[in-house]
Amino acid sequence: MSSEFNRICGDLQCLDPTARDETAISYEDKLTHYLNSVLIGDETAQKVRDAFDAYIFLSYRKKDRRFAQELMRLIHKNDFCRNLAIWYDEFLVSGESFNQAIQDALTKRKLFALVVTPNLLEQGNYVMQHEYPDASSAGKKILPAELQPTDRATLKRRFPAIPACVDSNNQAALHRTPQNRSGISPRR
Repeated sequence: MSSEFNRICGDLQCLDPTARDETAISYEDKLTHYLNSVLIGDETAQKVRDAFDAYIFLSYRKKDRRFAQELMRLIHKNDFCRNLAIWYDEFLVSGESFNQAIQDALTKRKLFALVVTPNLLEQGNYVMQHEYPDASSAGKKILPAELQPTDRATLKRRFPAIPACVDSNNQAALHRTPQNRSGISPRR
């Protein structure tokens, strides 16, 4: 294999998984060393994550992804929130337990931003069954932002103790609200 590799690529070093020289460092050890040299380790990755840790947990129905993206844009228009990171389910990693990852993310965040649309009122959704009750019982600051007109009476019934919605079309109210409700201060 390495002679074919060298014929095509020149005198570059290659890792040959088929090599069977008992006196050589094993393929697995060489691969581990190489990957450690080009990838960051868990400790470094955690330091990077901590430096960019999100203050805001964004909760929304999958079918409302475009509204979630709009709310992120609106939040970041606020000078106070421009440098705040927002955690949402796009940060889930393949192979991890999404229930545990969401719970961990929710625990670490100070503000629970909720995308309010009529889709949120559909019975049996994950936001209604897990995210909102967990945020509420943990005493998180909750910012419900109405991105589509939604039946407020049904919203109050399905989401007990939900604060008044902020109209996403009212920029002044939306910009005032995270600072007033969240109790967070951005890292500078």
